[in-house]
Amino acid sequence: GILFSLALALPSFADGRFQREFGLVQGGDSLSFVWASDLHYRSRILYNYGITPAGLRAIVRETCLSGADVLALTGDLVHGFDPADRLTRDLGEIRSILAECSVPVLALMGNHDDGSYYLKSGRPGDMLTERDFFGALGMPQYARGYYFADFPRSRIRVICLNSSDTPRQKLPDGSYEHYPIDYYSFGQEQLRWLALEALRMEKGWAAVILTHTDTRHISPTAEQSGFDTACAILDAFGAGARVTLGEDTEADFGGYPSRELIGVFAGHVHKKQIKTADGVLHIIQGCAFGRYPVFSGVTVNRSERRIFITDSKGNTDTVNF
Repeated sequence: GILFSLALALPSFADGRFQREFGLVQGGDSLSFVWASDLHYRSRILYNYGITPAGLRAIVRETCLSGADVLALTGDLVHGFDPADRLTRDLGEIRSILAECSVPVLALMGNHDDGSYYLKSGRPGDMLTERDFFGALGMPQYARGYYFADFPRSRIRVICLNSSDTPRQKLPDGSYEHYPIDYYSFGQEQLRWLALEALRMEKGWAAVILTHTDTRHISPTAEQSGFDTACAILDAFGAGARVTLGEDTEADFGGYPSRELIGVFAGHVHKKQIKTADGVLHIIQGCAFGRYPVFSGVTVNRSERRIFITDSKGNTDTVNF
């Protein structure tokens, strides 16, 4: 049993097909990134749900070989059904593996990453804040949970959102007030930042948005907040219209130098999807684990206005934007 499980955890991309096909669509003024989502890492022997250390190392290795500009991990890095010390240890293991990556890593929080699932039988103190999460990953610069990164060659700004941006009240014992499991939220301050800072780009630039839960995700079972406002912001941005961000604040996108949104890239549902809603392209990634690691090489070619998505088996889909 152990040998069989370890064999599945040691993938091989020796045929080089991913590298060949991904390499064919790179170059010029394009932005290329390797993209994985929903790793559900949990370093337990024979644990059969979630990516293994060997699987994550394979993704890092393929990223290093590919010539990509960045590695993007769109949330649910850990499984979340463990107390805080275990989650922190798992994140530390992920950190050591990501340290082998030769390009920058953009990581996001997902609904599994804060430990709220464990709180069904645990303590509020077992919940990780954004500062705890990114600190354990060795990425304290992302401690707010949302941020952007600029890529001047392609003139693309990658905006990383936090779809688990839920208010938490710290209690006298140092723990945090429990909130419902599966509560997805874009907080008010984050939405103001998105509209007033992140989307304000120089002329000729365009935006790509990364988020764990898609901005247009509607769950029949989970509580949500801020998603309608997020969609209203993106719709108004594309139209050059105004959007209200509270009683005393609005954004007037008509005066912004650039108003191009290439698309929203998300995970969460463990199923690949490509769709357009109200003029906004949404590309959803499947989960990163299985018989072999699942990831994609994404190339955004602005001059051709096409996105090339090469999966880990070397198959490429083309999407116009």
